[in-house]
Amino acid sequence: MNQYTPWIERGQTELEYFKERYLEARKKAQVLVEALKKMREFNCGCADIPPRVIADKALEEWEGE
Repeated sequence: MNQYTPWIERGQTELEYFKERYLEARKKAQVLVEALKKMREFNCGCADIPPRVIADKALEEWEGE
């Protein structure tokens, strides 16, 4: 039974592949953390601004860095 091994297709070791995946996941998690911080910062008393708008703005800022 052949198993799919993406690290071989990429010419990487298994450790390199999973380290890369881990770092990508950490970046995505950091985006969410920053968005939540922005939401908490801006949403105290400002119910007119929907959380989605704040999260979108935080993502734009993070992607621009």
